[in-house]
Amino acid sequence: MELDYTFVIRTIGTAGEKYQQLLDSIARLTIKPREVIVVLPEGYSLPPEKLGWERFVYTPKGMIAQRALCLDEIKTEYAIFSDDDWTFEPSIVEKLARPITEGRADVTFPIFASFLPQGWLVRITMALIGTAVPMFFHKKYFSRIRSSGAYSYNPFISDSTQGEFVAESAPGLCFLIKTKDFVQLHFEDEMWLQDTGYAFPDDQVMFYKLHLRGKRIIGIAGLDFIHLDSGSSTPGRKQKFIYARSRNLRIFWHRFIYSRKRDFTGRLIALFSHLWMNFRCNILSVIKILLKKENKDILWISKKGRLDAKEFIKSETYKSLPNI
Repeated sequence: MELDYTFVIRTIGTAGEKYQQLLDSIARLTIKPREVIVVLPEGYSLPPEKLGWERFVYTPKGMIAQRALCLDEIKTEYAIFSDDDWTFEPSIVEKLARPITEGRADVTFPIFASFLPQGWLVRITMALIGTAVPMFFHKKYFSRIRSSGAYSYNPFISDSTQGEFVAESAPGLCFLIKTKDFVQLHFEDEMWLQDTGYAFPDDQVMFYKLHLRGKRIIGIAGLDFIHLDSGSSTPGRKQKFIYARSRNLRIFWHRFIYSRKRDFTGRLIALFSHLWMNFRCNILSVIKILLKKENKDILWISKKGRLDAKEFIKSETYKSLPNI
């Protein structure tokens, strides 16, 4: 198989040995990219680890900016967009490409089970509050987006599972797509995700927007790779995440679900689903506070996120965003 593609890496250049393992994996690929582009935020130094033939590109800082504002640099028909902290088998490109070249998919990504809720207590808790609900009757799917703005997932997928699964949301660790399809997505319109300093849920927004644009997204299970997870542990990160989750999920729900409903019943169901999920999340937070598992500021952070989302939704900036 031949594939004209660019390997695009989003990084801040500090993943160290984990980043080196990614570069080693690229060097071993059976289908080599025409070019490797490393996208760094402005002001950051080049990583000391190098392939020797990659090209470095700078964009404004932010998870969305690094993925959406480098597209003019890509000259190939296809692109693989990648984070900087994983290692994979040499034949992964042909396995990702096959469903696209054979006409079964427009976008592909490797499924890793750790994206899904882990452990029976976590799964039950997330199902009860409605943030992640297992699907028992749609086994051809990896994930689906719910009217509340949360997601459903296939609980039967494990690391040993083989096959292809349809997805409406996915982890953004890696995906293969036609360059023109990603350009036409206009992911740069979703820069509001970065306003919190934590772009969650950027992957969900990106993949669901692709789905709404009619692109068929396929997750491939059973690929040989390891997610090395170089996530930051900087102070205040948890508080930023709680705020971003509260604010950005409300905006996502309004922009991608509620506003797209054209009938009163559909909007009413979406509104009730979203409010009911938030109510259950607040109940869980109160329980955690009473059990001293969380600080009481979690409720205020979540409330501020929702209030800020409400203000943003009423703003001219939000109203000027192009329709999906």
